[in-house]
Amino acid sequence: MSSLIQDKRLVTIDTPLGKDALVVRELTGIEKISDLFEFHLHLLSEDDNITPEKILGKPVTLAIHNTPDKPRFIHGHINKFIALDTLDGSKRLYQAQVVPALWFTTLGGQNRIFENKDFAQIIQEVLGDYSSVSLSKNLVGTYFKRRYCTQFEESDYDFICRLLAEEGVNFHFEHSKGAHKFCIVDKPSAYQQALTKPVPYIGSGSNPLENSVSHWERSYQYHTAKVEYRDYQPFSASEWMKKEIKESSTTKALTGEKPLREYYGRFHFEKKTDNHTKLTEKNTKQKARNMMLNHEGAFDTAEGRSSCCELYAGSQFELDHTIPSEKGKYLITAIFHQVQDSNDKDTFYINEFSCQPADVYNPPSPDHNLRRIHTPQTAKVIDVQAAGEQGSVDAHTQVKVQFPWKSKQDSCWIRVVQSYAGADWGANFVPRVDQEVVVEYFNGDPDRPVVTGALYNSDNKGPGYSKTQSGWKSQWEGSKFNEMRLDDKKGSEEIYFEAGKDWNVLVHNDNTETVENDQTIDVTNNRDITVSKGNETKTVSKGTQKTTVQGAITIESKTSITLKVGSSVIKMTPSGISIKAMDIKSKSSMATKLEAGLTMDVKGGAMTNVKGALVKIN
Repeated sequence: MSSLIQDKRLVTIDTPLGKDALVVRELTGIEKISDLFEFHLHLLSEDDNITPEKILGKPVTLAIHNTPDKPRFIHGHINKFIALDTLDGSKRLYQAQVVPALWFTTLGGQNRIFENKDFAQIIQEVLGDYSSVSLSKNLVGTYFKRRYCTQFEESDYDFICRLLAEEGVNFHFEHSKGAHKFCIVDKPSAYQQALTKPVPYIGSGSNPLENSVSHWERSYQYHTAKVEYRDYQPFSASEWMKKEIKESSTTKALTGEKPLREYYGRFHFEKKTDNHTKLTEKNTKQKARNMMLNHEGAFDTAEGRSSCCELYAGSQFELDHTIPSEKGKYLITAIFHQVQDSNDKDTFYINEFSCQPADVYNPPSPDHNLRRIHTPQTAKVIDVQAAGEQGSVDAHTQVKVQFPWKSKQDSCWIRVVQSYAGADWGANFVPRVDQEVVVEYFNGDPDRPVVTGALYNSDNKGPGYSKTQSGWKSQWEGSKFNEMRLDDKKGSEEIYFEAGKDWNVLVHNDNTETVENDQTIDVTNNRDITVSKGNETKTVSKGTQKTTVQGAITIESKTSITLKVGSSVIKMTPSGISIKAMDIKSKSSMATKLEAGLTMDVKGGAMTNVKGALVKIN
């Protein structure tokens, strides 16, 4: 028969090992609103070989019997178990740590994306992997569906805490025999009363067996008087830096108008179209209000010591104090429990707690759980939206990408950084499907990605430029490529252009080209040059001009054509052709024929010679 019996002990423990397999000698533990509880146990057992698989990770229920017939239950899981030395040679000492089922979410986490879900739906989905967590929601607020929400490099617990903090929602745990609940709340009235009767303030020396407060101190703290949220909506750029929401403190009489605390980049945007967003103004106003409430939460607080084991973080109690201003209902925000129940020491229960007026709601600080990604990520483009694409109305050249995560989810539509951007002008390099790109985040916010560049990889090896070459080469789905290449190699400097099909140049004013050596133009088919108005002038300062044509040459003018060498001139006009020179020779190997339709004059200023073997006149 076991000599260790839990009956009539101040604290008892129920484990999978059996009723009296372990007894509690000491218990200390801390509970806080919006934090995990943690209880440390000093245990004694007649079993000197309790193996980890028997106890580690298992659920246990603790009961503190400080109040007759109404034990305070603490339920959780053992996440740490330590075997110590023996006591009296027949019993072994152990230590254990008890945590909530939610603690297991600190061990898990994955990079993933949630779309068009509110925070509660996201948390519910995350907790789907943790069957031991029992979620209880007591919410009165209306929460928008997040267009895009990213969990990245953070545990499931940190992610859950971040979502709750962003929405101004607190959590705590409520215990019963054999179970505990993970409770999320957004209003003061959601907290339960721990005691049905007011707790008297007795002062130092109070009886630990009686529910009373033995120590009490009230604190007031100065805080910021106003918060201001500012943000930028890229799809309403005309409202640049005009999106602002202000919230003033309700304790302004004590804090004054200043100081002002400004926050940037905290707005939430909801889906407007597939690739556009709009400001969720109501929700963002609530965020500003929650931030102000968080600052105000430090304004009026109290600390105390009591023997009320029923108190827990997230519970309310009514204080009966000798000073009227201290009377009232309070909410426990944090509490430290201590129990001693061993034969060689005094048996007692005591706690120390922090609290605030019960009608004050103090949401968690979004800054405390802020997630920021300050390192670039790589991703693969899976879709492109650009102006001119079939069915696309997006003028922002956005892309969807897929990150190399286990979840294999698509991103939202992401804007692409350009080297130059303006109103109907600027650069436009559109990443292509399957291209590897670099993704960074505005203000480090994982829900505000932007593509900042592209990378070559084993599938996309690049154009093979040398170390002296730079340039751009583009291609689309097997088409011929376009290229501009610059080579800075000494002695071989070159700028190279190639058009996969057409080359079109439009100059709105002058075009000047200077070639300091040779120029070669090779046209495979036709070449047309049109001078709409004005003149065309060609000058060969030195050397000759040569034109070789396999077919015919046609030179046409509506006024005149003049050929001139020195003083020799051939001029053609619509009315005739004149030839003027010092000496004109006409020679043919067979025959020369001069014919006039009406008259012909042959005249020599000094002499006219007509020679031939046979000369016929008329």
